Amino acid sequence: MSWETDHRSCVWPNQAISAKRDEKEIQKVLSVKSKKVYPVEFKPENHNCYILKFCLLPNGKILLADRNNRRLKKLDKSYKLISLCDLPAATLDVCYVGNQTAAACLGDAGIQLVDISGEMKLKELVKLDHPCLGIDFHRNNLYVTSRDTVFSYTKDVSQQRVLYHKQEVLPDEALGHITASKDGKLLYLSDVNGGLVTIDSNGSHLNTLKNDVLQGASSVCLASEDTILVTDENTNSVHQVDYKGEKVLGTVLTREPDEQKPWSVYYERHLARMLVGHLNQNYITVYEVQ
Repeated sequence: MSWETDHRSCVWPNQAISAKRDEKEIQKVLSVKSKKVYPVEFKPENHNCYILKFCLLPNGKILLADRNNRRLKKLDKSYKLISLCDLPAATLDVCYVGNQTAAACLGDAGIQLVDISGEMKLKELVKLDHPCLGIDFHRNNLYVTSRDTVFSYTKDVSQQRVLYHKQEVLPDEALGHITASKDGKLLYLSDVNGGLVTIDSNGSHLNTLKNDVLQGASSVCLASEDTILVTDENTNSVHQVDYKGEKVLGTVLTREPDEQKPWSVYYERHLARMLVGHLNQNYITVYEVQ
């Protein structure tokens, strides 16, 4: 083989980096293979369930934030309801903060800490000087949203700093759920009518995604290291978005005529399953995806 042929086959370092970047941009969009519904109503309950958030625990069990019934609910690995905990106010979000403790977001009431080992029990109620609409915990940072602001707290909620403030917020807009990327460098914020907002860990605004396809964002979760899933109640869909939060890669799910609006979403990557909570519905839907 001649030197000229060898030279043409070489990949220089900058070309390799470019190829990796290009590969990251080309993401496979998930598709649904099958679905099954699982009841999450703990009879008797006064209201239809409104599951706003899924939270995977280290042991594989799942917490549900049921807004309408003011409860945290725990499912086992087969999605069977095994425990519940009544809360002092409607729960809007929940995350796991370690040491067998979950933090439930209660709007104006603050953050309710819950012992989730065995039968769930209330711990401290942490009062804040602002509403708590969304919450996530990543590498000892507790992130909390409050309509137009993202706060960063220490794990014990003793120290606060303003991480991000949205300059213009229309009357029907509000920052809701927040999810950190796996490496913690990006934070994804849902806004039901304002779209998907992406900031970095320093609080710099990177992008707001809102268009004819994705008209809003009610919930957001990680689908992989490089993509995220976003529910959009305005289009009754679940969309897959690139890791930068800049473009919709495809629509994974659109509501069927006999279903309520999809509101919350979680992706169990190791099982290739997408969990969806619906507006005022007493079940969750588990989709097998590929």
